[in-house]
Amino acid sequence: MGTVIRDPGLPARMVAAILLAAGGSSRMGGEPKGLQEIPSEGPVLARMARVCAGAELFPVLAVVGYRAAEHRDRLSSLPLHWVEHPGWARGRTSSAQAGLRALGDDPPECLLWPVDAPFVQLSTLQRLVAPPGAALAGVNWSVPAFQGRRGHPVLLGPLAQREILRYPDDRPLSAFPAEHPRAVREVPVDDPGVTDNLDTPGAFLDALERFRGEAKA
Repeated sequence: MGTVIRDPGLPARMVAAILLAAGGSSRMGGEPKGLQEIPSEGPVLARMARVCAGAELFPVLAVVGYRAAEHRDRLSSLPLHWVEHPGWARGRTSSAQAGLRALGDDPPECLLWPVDAPFVQLSTLQRLVAPPGAALAGVNWSVPAFQGRRGHPVLLGPLAQREILRYPDDRPLSAFPAEHPRAVREVPVDDPGVTDNLDTPGAFLDALERFRGEAKA
C-alpha cells in the first residue's frame, strides 16, 4: 500500500497505531500469531484492532509478511490499512520501519504494538495516549510498566519515529530509550498483558487463561 491519507475532519492531535504481525512464528508451529484464535474474540489481530478503535486511534495499520494474503483474506472486514512487508524476515525493526514509512512524511504520534502482547487492556492504551502535559513536552517514548517491568505497546513521538527510520536491521527498537532517557515517559498500569512475549503455544495458552480470568473479575 502507499502512504496513508489522514482524514482532514479529525482533530489536529491524532494518534495512529501500527500492529506488528509480520513474523514467521516458527516457535508457534508456523501458525501466524495474528491469526491465533481467542475464544469469543476471534483472531488476535481482530481483538487488537477493536481495542485500537476503542482508544480512538486512527489510522490503524497492520504490518504483515509471513502468509500476508491469509491475514488479509481472513480479516478483510476489519478497518485496517494493510502494509505488506516483503523483508519481514529481517526482524521487528524493519517491520516497524515499513509501518512508519506507510504513515507518510508528516506522521502523527504512533502506537507501536506487536502481536506478541495481544491481551493489553483498553485502559492501558487510553492512559498511554492521554496528552502528557506541557511539563513532559519532550517525551517521545511512552511505555507502560506493570510492577516495575516495562512492556508493550509504546507510543512514539516524531523524534523517535525519525530515528527508528534510520536504524539498521540489527539495531533493536529499545536502543531509542537507552540513548534518550529524558525522552522516556513510564506509565504505570495494572495490566500484566503489557509484559507478555507470547512466542510458544504454551505461553499463549497461559496468557489466554489469565485474560479469561481478568474478564470474569
